[in-house]
Amino acid sequence: MTITEQIDEYRNRMASSGNLTLDEASQMLVELSALLGNINEEIRKTQNIYLNKLALILNDPKVPVARAMIQIQITPEWQRWDKAKGYEKFTIEMIRALKHRCNALRDELEVSNNY
Repeated sequence: MTITEQIDEYRNRMASSGNLTLDEASQMLVELSALLGNINEEIRKTQNIYLNKLALILNDPKVPVARAMIQIQITPEWQRWDKAKGYEKFTIEMIRALKHRCNALRDELEVSNNY
């Protein structure tokens, strides 16, 4: 399963399960954190590839920098990097949401144990 498919699966799980238990939310949090490491690795790889390609474009003195930036942004390498960056941001937001959910569930548990 690709990273993209995994993230889509987590998004669907979070959207469809309105009543996550603390254990489920904690498990998803751990899994998403590990997945974030994979995303960051993908970002490093793809960024290196597209920067090397950009350097080749910039080696041509006839190509202005602005044009080189446009040329690089239509390459599959740059698009792959940009997609990975988008998934990184989305994964971070899912992690934040799960942390908030875990805290809320802990608070509910604490209150219920006090009564």
